[in-house]
Amino acid sequence: MSDFELAINEFSGSFGVGDYADRPVKVLNAVPGDRWRVRLIHRGRAADIAHGIELLDASSERAEPQCAVQAQCGACPWQMASVESQRFHKRRMLIGQLEHLVSSNLVERVVATVESYGYRTKSHMPVGVQQGELVAGFWAPRSRELVAVTYCAVQDIAIERIRAAVLHSLNMAGVTAWNAQTGEGELRSILIRTVNGRKKSVQVGLVLVVADESSRDWQELVDPWLETFGVTSVWINLHDEPTNAMLGDVTKHLAGAEWLEQSYGAYTLYRGATAFSQSSESGERLLAEVVSQLVPAHCETLLDLYAGAGLFTAVLADRMHKAVLVERVPSGMSAAQKTFASADHVDTRVGAVEEVLPELIGEGFMPDLVVVDPPRSGLAVSVIQALGALTPKDVIYVSCQPRTLARDLHQLTESQFRVKRVVPVDMFPHTPHLEVVVHLESMTR
Repeated sequence: MSDFELAINEFSGSFGVGDYADRPVKVLNAVPGDRWRVRLIHRGRAADIAHGIELLDASSERAEPQCAVQAQCGACPWQMASVESQRFHKRRMLIGQLEHLVSSNLVERVVATVESYGYRTKSHMPVGVQQGELVAGFWAPRSRELVAVTYCAVQDIAIERIRAAVLHSLNMAGVTAWNAQTGEGELRSILIRTVNGRKKSVQVGLVLVVADESSRDWQELVDPWLETFGVTSVWINLHDEPTNAMLGDVTKHLAGAEWLEQSYGAYTLYRGATAFSQSSESGERLLAEVVSQLVPAHCETLLDLYAGAGLFTAVLADRMHKAVLVERVPSGMSAAQKTFASADHVDTRVGAVEEVLPELIGEGFMPDLVVVDPPRSGLAVSVIQALGALTPKDVIYVSCQPRTLARDLHQLTESQFRVKRVVPVDMFPHTPHLEVVVHLESMTR
């Protein structure tokens, strides 16, 4: 097919989208309001994908990316749009996904952190080889081609400094990159996270993901990093499987502190090497603040499901007479137990939510408030049914996937609950990702 002109009308995932010959056509690095000359590169069932050849008319919503490799790297596909444009389209997309479930006037304006650059306090970058040396970067869109990144504008400057120093040390030691085709080599990726970044007590955790633990004395290599690079903790994650998963199942402590300690009001959250946390600490704190503000004053008992290290309990526990956390990952629950060891009114339960909920119902526990923060797959049908049996006065649903949120809201609102507020939280500027916090109230209690 010959080249053709395309007007971009909206965003869809990482792409700008326009219509041509009654078909949606997706183009990377395109902004609503742009007009492009494009060339078709893939015809799909629901939409086609085209390559932008020439930007004919630039949208007023465009902004200058602060990253030199933004057009090649797949990490920040919306960086060429203004922050205001990004938030407008995120809310618009959310309203469309919740259509027929929630009135658009219940979807509030997007709440966002102050920073749109330098905000990521967790970085996990695969490594490769260029000109004979280890480099770190991100995968190019729709490929396994590594785009080397020497400076990432959205990551915490402390992470950037430490990654550069660590890569230099690894190169000096002759560490080799793992090769996915041959299965040979040592290092697959580097994970770095910081906590308490706005305070003097900043801590840095670093994980080396390796395919071959026996290739060298890793502890001897990393011990100097604690003092030289200002690293708090170093771990090694063992991953020799030929998969695209970023982490293996086994993680070992190598040097420094066993945990990172993150201050949340009266409590200290303990963060493990590979435990889940949001990629932005300021965004995570904003999310916790939004949840806290949505909780009605009449709530005195809390059930925190998919609790992780206990973030939401940490910000709500002092307002509750009793709180119960449920988390299936033992390491996450170990961290929560350490956090709330001196809080007699906080109970921790390790196990899958689907298995623990029937136990709590059998014990007669009837919380005023349930906070759910499920994975992208959302809530299992059995969990939604159990929420009905628990009859809480209020449910706060924290979602990272609006599509499964819509599915679950459909079931939750069929009989027992109604949506009171929907708060979109933009924790990931320059990406299509959006956290959504929904407050549901009981129609029976």
